[in-house]
Amino acid sequence: MPRQCAICVHAERDRIDRAILTKESRASVSRRWGLPPDCTERHAKLHVQQIISRVSNETAKALTAEGEDLVERLRELITVARDILAKAYEARQFSAAMAGVRELARIFELIAKLTGQLDEGTRVNVLVQQQQQAAAEQELMLERLTVAERLELRRLVAKAQGESGTPLVA
Repeated sequence: MPRQCAICVHAERDRIDRAILTKESRASVSRRWGLPPDCTERHAKLHVQQIISRVSNETAKALTAEGEDLVERLRELITVARDILAKAYEARQFSAAMAGVRELARIFELIAKLTGQLDEGTRVNVLVQQQQQAAAEQELMLERLTVAERLELRRLVAKAQGESGTPLVA
């Protein structure tokens, strides 16, 4: 059976969570309550995110109950932004049209965050995975070259980067 999170069962959990949510450094939180730094980090990553989601859900329910459905208001804003974008495009005011596109993208991003469809951590992980895949593909391409071809490639890259040097000999 997995161990319970030391902060989740801590007598001052609410105060600790508040400190984490107000962006107090993890080290400071750990020192103040005498907690291991890895425990504080793990709690912030795993459990505080759950709190944020729960609060977001409760807030969305409260807004809906009050007739203030934020996502619906953002959808109305999308309609207005699309109309402005279309008019700018028809008038061949392309810089204004691109500004409209950027605003639409920001609205979509906000809706995705509010509805839980966009997780910032996931975006970073995807980028890292894409970089690793590109590096593996480059390595595979280099393995297909002979030693002489690799030396020539190195010389051409150095020339393209403006580095001067003596030509490499195989």
